[in-house]
Amino acid sequence: MAIKNLIIRGLVLAFVVVGLFQAISSHGSRKRIIQILASSNEVEVMQSVYKNNETTPQTVVGQSDAEEHHRQDSDLMLARDKMESSISTPTSPILSSRPLCTREQIRQGTWMPKQYDKLPYLPRQLDIKTCYAEADLHKPWNSYEWQPRDASSCELTQWDSNLFCTLAQNQTVFIMGDSLSLEHYSALVHILGVTGFYDEEAYVKGDAKQKFVFYVCPHNTTRLVFFRQDYLFPKTAKKQLDKESYATDIEPDIVVFNRGAWYAADDALAKRVIQLGPLLHQWQERCRTRQNITKHSMYAATGGMASCIFIWRTTVPGVPNCTDFSKPATNLEEMEQWTQNVSHYIGNSFRWHWYDFAHQNQFLLNEIFPKEWPAALDYHVMDAYEINLLRPDDKISRAGKKVDCFHNCAPSSTTLLYNQLLLHIMRQNYQQQQQQMSAITL
Repeated sequence: MAIKNLIIRGLVLAFVVVGLFQAISSHGSRKRIIQILASSNEVEVMQSVYKNNETTPQTVVGQSDAEEHHRQDSDLMLARDKMESSISTPTSPILSSRPLCTREQIRQGTWMPKQYDKLPYLPRQLDIKTCYAEADLHKPWNSYEWQPRDASSCELTQWDSNLFCTLAQNQTVFIMGDSLSLEHYSALVHILGVTGFYDEEAYVKGDAKQKFVFYVCPHNTTRLVFFRQDYLFPKTAKKQLDKESYATDIEPDIVVFNRGAWYAADDALAKRVIQLGPLLHQWQERCRTRQNITKHSMYAATGGMASCIFIWRTTVPGVPNCTDFSKPATNLEEMEQWTQNVSHYIGNSFRWHWYDFAHQNQFLLNEIFPKEWPAALDYHVMDAYEINLLRPDDKISRAGKKVDCFHNCAPSSTTLLYNQLLLHIMRQNYQQQQQQMSAITL
């Protein structure tokens, strides 16, 4: 089947290139075709065969039309070669030469000092708080990176925007949760450069609801969607997972949920999360049906390589008296004891129940997911709890004039790690797909 698809796509590509050469001859059109082919977007190429381009020709002094056509033909051939290479089966770094770190290997890690050449970004969208100034963009950034304790025997995927954009081409990545999920989303939007546009019609604010849609990556076909939901109500989740809520009639392909750091008692939390299971399973089945159809179409190369992934991000507590810390912690048990010590809470901060989050994370992971969710639902866990609790020094974002000891200061190595883990899971998913296809071929 894989060989058959490659043959079909090769014939389609040949048709496109021949049609482009024969049907269009103006300078402007040929230049536009070169740009289109260089973008490696087959759908745009196919559409452009039938679309006139009225760009004003730009002539070169002393150069004949024949010479100009010959030069453009050479450029077009190079662009075509680039397109052909871009739609072949991806190799390293998508496919790892070493085993990719498992969830357990990743969560058993530590924060190590690292100096970066500069800040990765300054938040310019989404009203995210920062502790840095414009001048800091041009200075070295002294921060930390997460290192699995078993790093010598496995690979933790490093952040690579090009790799993310390859895996997420023509995909919708949907993140839903509270303000910490918004921090995760904002970091992803900013490190990808916001090369696309912000869909203002998708923005809703009121009753603690926010929805954002950004198009990112050089090919501009990756949609990043965020919906604010502090308590993760099933009714709201169902609407957001359904294509009916998207003006473009597109359902999400990669979903990241978090229940929010707004406390609910175990029974209320369990009731809501149990109802999420069938909704997520239905979405995943619809997604896989769509991907199976796409896989057999002539535009298979424009589809993303990591799709129908559901990720549950564990809930992160604040750290009381976080200003007592100036560097990452190294002992998770000690940090849990610190968080559960009621004497560390001042004023009404005790009402957030940060001391209950460790128990509730395990309650969901060990009791609800395996026993109450559909067995056919595939899901991944992003262990933000351990990673974040070991960074009390990073919770220095301010709510008004006070440090709230809950939100991270953007850019934050913690929220950047969330997206590194997102890419790692996408890469694992793709590698698993390749292994399954190889097994079928054999």
